[in-house]
Amino acid sequence: DVRRERFSGAGVRQLIRSTAAQDGLETYIVVPQDPGQAGKTQADDIVAELAGFVVRKEPQSGKKETRAEPFSAQVGAGNVDLVDGKWNDAFLSELRFFPRGTYKDQVDSVSSAFNFLSKKIRNDVDSDMYISGEKQGNWANPLLS
Repeated sequence: DVRRERFSGAGVRQLIRSTAAQDGLETYIVVPQDPGQAGKTQADDIVAELAGFVVRKEPQSGKKETRAEPFSAQVGAGNVDLVDGKWNDAFLSELRFFPRGTYKDQVDSVSSAFNFLSKKIRNDVDSDMYISGEKQGNWANPLLS
């Protein structure tokens, strides 16, 4: 599913909390961490607000266009399917016009998710897992930590 909204910071945090609750405790949550102290503080605050959920901060670097290349290659190769939903048209439109379109956030989000999952599958991901903001162990098998 995709949620496309324009909110204040407080509204975004509420949307993140409600989406996390809807997705359930077994769903991994990845919070983008923009470079610089403000990005680190924002990511730390979101992790703290998601107490009880499995959440990970993912540092962002480089241009959105560069981060989107691996996902774009898989789309071009026909290896990506979408679940049918009301959000498909707006999502596909943003993908189609990226990077020259007005909006880039959905492309950035799906690219980050794709890149994270690709790394996770290859076991290259930094395996730190956070619950309630505290380092808890390993994504691959939290019971072994």
